[in-house]
Amino acid sequence: MADPMKPSFEPLNDLERLLVVAMHDPSQRTVFTNALLASDVFAITHDSGIDGKTVLKAGEEVGIVKMMLPDLGLAIPLFTAPSRIAEAYGDGRRYLSMNGRALLELVRPSRIVLNPGLSYGVMWAPEEVEGILGTPQARVLDRTESVMLGVPKREPEDLMFTLRTAFQPIREITGAWLAIAKWPDSADMTWFLDVRTKAPRDQISSVYAAAVKDADLAGMPIDMAIRDPGDPPGIGLEVVSR
Repeated sequence: MADPMKPSFEPLNDLERLLVVAMHDPSQRTVFTNALLASDVFAITHDSGIDGKTVLKAGEEVGIVKMMLPDLGLAIPLFTAPSRIAEAYGDGRRYLSMNGRALLELVRPSRIVLNPGLSYGVMWAPEEVEGILGTPQARVLDRTESVMLGVPKREPEDLMFTLRTAFQPIREITGAWLAIAKWPDSADMTWFLDVRTKAPRDQISSVYAAAVKDADLAGMPIDMAIRDPGDPPGIGLEVVSR
């Protein structure tokens, strides 16, 4: 929620309007993060030759300013508009402007603070940034953890094709299911791929990461669990069935 002790925040662009909505309505957070990936986002830079640039040449390096957070260590401050940099850090700061997805990929793995010191902003841990980018996330399931799983109302045809193409040739996989998941520590929904195999986890994780890297995830993160073939069948759409 907005901090009443901080200056008022009037949205300057569509991304900021979505940020305000998402801060008041958690169901809109995915809409906001999708917009963030497609919008210009701004970082403070040490480099005078890069001030205001939106495209980096191949191999070009950039020094992005970091901030120290009490008890959390270093983080990278990002901003939704150039004028927000001046509000937080004062005038005269050099900045880099890039597509949100490209900028997050440039600074990963890092903790991100969006609009630090302003009334509307967000902090993401490194694993949350990876989730926004659609990177597969490892989950350790506690026996007492309650995960709500359901079958997607509409089959994600492109994603199912991608997963089947990647996993069906691996004969050690005896079954795999794709579901929608609601985790107890998050208000957002995710994809959940539930795999049964004796194959090495590193092998499955590598195939999985390559498969979903450019897949159409419809704006949701994707998680995977690897279980023994003798475990009960999973819930969701069948990706592999033997």
